[in-house]
Amino acid sequence: MAEKIALYSYGTYLLYVFSLYLVFMVYRTNNLALGSSLCFGATIMAFFLTCHFLESPLIDLGRRLISRPSGRPVALPAQEISVGS
Repeated sequence: MAEKIALYSYGTYLLYVFSLYLVFMVYRTNNLALGSSLCFGATIMAFFLTCHFLESPLIDLGRRLISRPSGRPVALPAQEISVGS
């Protein structure tokens, strides 16, 4: 549950500035109530689109790359450790 909340809050944090810019600067909305509603809707829509079409596939790709063997192991030469002077 905490993981989902963190995912949603981080996605919202990343996208709300873009939504504010889109609603108030590009579309030049002067009505604060309408602009806030549009901004909220645009943030939620942008978050779900980026989460399902960008973030989730890339997370899955990263998990597949990590779980895949990276090749044969490399043996490192042993080093002498001197204690004292």
